Amino acid sequence: MKSITPSVVLQLLVFIVLVPFLPIIITGDLGWVEAWLYGLIGVLGFIISRYFAAKKHPDLLTERAKMMRHDDAKAWDKVLARLVGLGGALIPLTAGLDVRGNWSGVDLGWGWKTL
Repeated sequence: MKSITPSVVLQLLVFIVLVPFLPIIITGDLGWVEAWLYGLIGVLGFIISRYFAAKKHPDLLTERAKMMRHDDAKAWDKVLARLVGLGGALIPLTAGLDVRGNWSGVDLGWGWKTL
């Protein structure tokens, strides 16, 4: 069984590339330095962690890629795994919407993005 399927690639693109850059995508502000740093730290953190995991435990990455296709996985476990993944998108989503809509109305001053 292949571990890298089109579904896995799509999930990686969404959760590893798209989600960390949601604040920039939502606001359309390419000059938001903190959002760029947040996104880059997220992407680089993923790449570096996978590099070291592959070096020390190559079978672990294959196992994790098959996470949702285990025969013995409980239905609630699959739902919980998806919810945790979506939960990770809430912080960048909220940050982008806050800046775009000025929900908080807080001027954080030094270096922080405010519109």
